[in-house]
Amino acid sequence: MKYLVSAAFLVGFFSLFRLETQAQSGLIQGTVKHGQAAKFPWLYLWSQQGKQEKLVDSVALDKDGNFKFPKDYPQGFYKLGLKLGVKTTLILGPQPLNKLEASYEQVFQTGFALQNKEMEAWAGLEELKLKFERQMDSLMKSSIFDEFDPRYRSKMNKQEADVAELKLKFNSKIAKLKQEFPNTYVSEVLANFYLFSLKESSKETNKEYDTETAYLHLHYFDLVNFKDPRYLQNPKWEDFIFQYLLRYVQLDLAGFKFGVNHVLQLVGPNEDSRQLVLTYLMDLFAEKGPQEMLSYLAENYASSCESLLKPQTADKVSKLKVLSVGNKAPDFKAPDISMQAQELSKNLGKKATLLLFWSSTCSHCQADVPELLDLYAKYRSKGFEIIAISLDKDYSTWLKFIQEKKLVWLNWSDLGGWKSQVAQLYMVHKTPTAYLLDGQQLILEKEFPLSELGNKLEKLIP
Repeated sequence: MKYLVSAAFLVGFFSLFRLETQAQSGLIQGTVKHGQAAKFPWLYLWSQQGKQEKLVDSVALDKDGNFKFPKDYPQGFYKLGLKLGVKTTLILGPQPLNKLEASYEQVFQTGFALQNKEMEAWAGLEELKLKFERQMDSLMKSSIFDEFDPRYRSKMNKQEADVAELKLKFNSKIAKLKQEFPNTYVSEVLANFYLFSLKESSKETNKEYDTETAYLHLHYFDLVNFKDPRYLQNPKWEDFIFQYLLRYVQLDLAGFKFGVNHVLQLVGPNEDSRQLVLTYLMDLFAEKGPQEMLSYLAENYASSCESLLKPQTADKVSKLKVLSVGNKAPDFKAPDISMQAQELSKNLGKKATLLLFWSSTCSHCQADVPELLDLYAKYRSKGFEIIAISLDKDYSTWLKFIQEKKLVWLNWSDLGGWKSQVAQLYMVHKTPTAYLLDGQQLILEKEFPLSELGNKLEKLIP
């Protein structure tokens, strides 16, 4: 079987590359020729873990431009280059890596030229993927129909069958590629990220699941093995996990919790692998939300990976940990409706305090008002207090709502909106947001639906 190789792979293959059959397995070595070693004396090696490049080693060039990295490195994707210039992609696999050779000018402009079984297999894999994507696009464009089509269901069933057949054929081609390039990292590891896990692959699963979505909810990762650390040494696994969370779990807190628990269970006990996956998940939820998932991971999993987080994620995690259940709620001061500064610690209920973040324009907040008024009337004399921190920006609008709805609890606001200092202190990202504190200012519950408050108070204040 022959494969078309992209220009990026072909640049200078034959003019620069020198085969060395004596190359030691796992070692990275070669020569940078015709340059001033004193000017750029070091080569650097980065590991490729998802989209992250991590500097793992460096070596000095000798006076003749020769280099040899001192040890074997785990199988997977790497980048090699000078501090400045193009980084060459290396795939380290079970077979020895050939020696590298290039001039300084070539290293800067195109990187080292590399041609071996790993690169051939990778190029073939990418070519198969590209052809499949074109076939899928053509299939979708040729079978466009709407729900008013009298044969809508029949055509939909036909389209689903055609897609399944196309995926089966693609899997078959990947299997042939794996046979053609045995004993390579691409065939043993990377190719499994390209394969489709299909319910149609066996009669049993096809009968058990009515839809592909239901099947992939539990079987999306059947063809990859995250317990093998090699599966995290490439650019593919982050997107692989992201697509699972985006398509095959419910897009709510319960669904995301199921998804991350499922993924981390598949990763297993290997600490390095767990740290890598946790770091990715925490950075992902810190950037895209929901914030509650970042809290969930920080409180249940992340004690050992925080040093690997992006700075902005680490900052959020640090603040969220202060707000963990069982901790003392951060004290603060805020103006009341008379614009007099009030302090949380001096206004707590003896038994419990609801710290509520809301705004007069929040429809969900407005819907909760009647029940909150009833609960306040019932439990206030028993040691319950409500401190409502408004995220309003206009004083008159805020005050008018309080007066019209007869909100008789404590109403405070610095009128900073979402930039309110108190809201930022408590990491508020939606309204309403509720914290339930005890008489000593300890956090009992946080970010819970206000519909659950009655049951909580009934247990807390008999």
